[in-house]
Amino acid sequence: MIHWQHTLKNKAFIALLGVDADGVPLPPETITRLQNEAYSALENMNTEVLNSIRFHSLGKNAGQMLLFRTRELVQYLQAYDMLKASGRIANFADDILIG
Repeated sequence: MIHWQHTLKNKAFIALLGVDADGVPLPPETITRLQNEAYSALENMNTEVLNSIRFHSLGKNAGQMLLFRTRELVQYLQAYDMLKASGRIANFADDILIG
């Protein structure tokens, strides 16, 4: 099962590489589209980890849920780093404040 965070990270990775699976360079508009889709997902991401009340209500599954959520957040960070490396964003915090 592929979660949308993987798709987000994959789009950022492909945009960073700039080539398709056969090593053929992607058109600039495709790279821009992938960057913009990944950037949009980062702008709209859920940043909540697990609040303490919700965490305790999960009982035995709390550890699993926390691990899963941690992996999701790592995916966000990886996509963010790749978008910075590809030049799509210089500083995400400044970009949000400026628009």
